[in-house]
Amino acid sequence: MALAWVAPALLVVVATVQLSLALTQELTPWKGGGFGMFATVDEPGTRVIEVSVRTGGETQEVVLDDPEAVEPVASSWWLEAARSLPTEPLSARAADELDEVAWAEQDEGLAPVAPDEGEHGTIREIRVVRPALDGVAVSRETVATWSPRR
Repeated sequence: MALAWVAPALLVVVATVQLSLALTQELTPWKGGGFGMFATVDEPGTRVIEVSVRTGGETQEVVLDDPEAVEPVASSWWLEAARSLPTEPLSARAADELDEVAWAEQDEGLAPVAPDEGEHGTIREIRVVRPALDGVAVSRETVATWSPRR
């Protein structure tokens, strides 16, 4: 008889943790076992990581709409994690990964490249931005901002 309560109890625990993280830590409703994914456009693929990078005495803004763009020069896992759950520890680890990346001017602006193809940069700030519905228009709002302590 007690075994019959295991599945419902586990479902309540998962839902409570997901709801708590979504409300307090900006976890995307598409992660953590939540059901909010059916009611929002805020999913990891629509979130964008914006990075302020200082290279050669100049700070530039870089939009990483695809964290895998840093592969193979850095791991995209931490960027994906920070995009889904933008907490300070995950953002700090993402900044550490991006600190290993070289940057070079491309057609679309500054972009991550292999170390021998660009200039080392310093990460000044990381922002996670998500889509927001404003009536019928889609705008962007900043979910979290993190600046490394240097």
